[in-house]
Amino acid sequence: MQPDNWTCRPAANSETHGEKSPTSDTASDFLIKRLTQWGIRRIFGYPGDGINGIMGAINRAGDAIHYVQVRHEEMAAFMACAHAKFTGEVGVCLATSGPGAIHLLNGLYDAKLDHAPAVAIVGEQPRRALGGHYQQEVDLLTLFKDVAHEYVHMGSKPGWDMMEGCDTLLMVGSNFPYSEFLPKPGSARGVQIDIDGRMLSLRDPMEVNLVGDCAETLRALVPLLERKADRSWRTMLENEITAWWKSLEDRAMQGADPINLQRVF
Repeated sequence: MQPDNWTCRPAANSETHGEKSPTSDTASDFLIKRLTQWGIRRIFGYPGDGINGIMGAINRAGDAIHYVQVRHEEMAAFMACAHAKFTGEVGVCLATSGPGAIHLLNGLYDAKLDHAPAVAIVGEQPRRALGGHYQQEVDLLTLFKDVAHEYVHMGSKPGWDMMEGCDTLLMVGSNFPYSEFLPKPGSARGVQIDIDGRMLSLRDPMEVNLVGDCAETLRALVPLLERKADRSWRTMLENEITAWWKSLEDRAMQGADPINLQRVF
């Protein structure tokens, strides 16, 4: 039976392996602290043995984070998704391993298909027991692969805007593997040059595929190009690039102990 009050906190002794030393943080404490540093103030979840450590960390965090206990894991994911949609913040849901993690899928797909930012935190069997028919063991990497393994491949906002707004894409000798960052099919005309014909139209359906040496092919194409009088789009991108480098500089100059690694790079 679950309490009528959906909002509650775990008992102080909710961790099964004894109390944490008052002078050291567990990995769960670090996780919750990092979430609060990122501005997360609410977690929707349902407890279970696989996440007892996280439940204890939430309890120790006090008022820094608000834990909302739901009646079913599926509700946790849908509530996190709704939180993201209506607040613009990241929605966070929490469930144990095995069936608990499985129940999150419907809500996570809702978040994915509606482009709502959501994070799922799930438990896992002990690493040494993985693959050994442990109690309620589920291959979580495979389970969440379709709904949670998309990521940004380390690019810039001006680069993204250029790909999103271009009317023609020219790919020259590039085996660019991240097709999700290319213009959407049908939104831009495409020309690709590659000495290996097997690479043509592999990532995106190109209108013109040219097999040959890039340098020689470009020499033949250059006389066919016409310079546009309207330079407004290029100017916009140049201004964005200037602002981007200024933003990176500002981040790099932030103080840190012992050092801001972004400044080194």
